[in-house]
Order: sequence, then C-alpha cells, then structure tokens
Amino acid sequence: LMLLRILHATAVHPRMGVLVGTLYHGLNDLWHFSLLFLIVFVFFSYTASWLFGDQRREFVDMTRSMKTQFDMVLGNLPTDFIDDARMVTYVLFSMAVMFFLMLNFLLAIVVEGYMRVR
Repeated sequence: LMLLRILHATAVHPRMGVLVGTLYHGLNDLWHFSLLFLIVFVFFSYTASWLFGDQRREFVDMTRSMKTQFDMVLGNLPTDFIDDARMVTYVLFSMAVMFFLMLNFLLAIVVEGYMRVR
C-alpha cells in the first residue's frame, strides 16, 4: 500500500512520471511474462529433477532442483557439470532459454511500455 502511494506521488515529476507510466502500461504484459517465466522455470526444475535426481544431490527433489535452477538463472552453475554430456546440454539449453529468451522478452515489454509513454 505504501509503495502505491510512493508511485502515485512520484508520477508528478516529469522523469519519474515516465518510469511510472512505463510500469503502468507494461503491467498486463509483465503479469503474463511472470506466468510464462514461472511455467518455464518449473518445467526446467522438474526436468532436471527427473534427469539428474538419482545422480546429483542438487536435483534430488523439487525444492533443491528449484533452488539450483534459481542459482543457475543468477549465473551460479552447478559444480563439475562439464563431466556429464547430458548435464552440459541441460545447462546450456536452460541458460539459453531462461537467460537470453526470457530476458529479451522482459526487455521488449519494458521498451514497449516506454514507447507508449513517450
């Protein structure tokens, strides 16, 4: 509630108004992006748990798999993943999808919202 008051108050300033307007115009798309990101994130976590659950302790259950997947999105790759060809393929594919594609989707949403405001 306090954040909404701050956003409403800062919308009066010309430059901050552009930022608030960008968020406002991209809110619907950001909601759909969040759903898509969650679906893809859970899919990759489940796939890693299914493929590597019996071999690697990082993917034993869904909780650890999701934590490891989140660490991978932040750039912390699993230890010694280069030893297994399937693991290398999984890491490269998940990084390509989660980082490059999803980040570009998010950037496109923000730029489109900015273009509407300007």
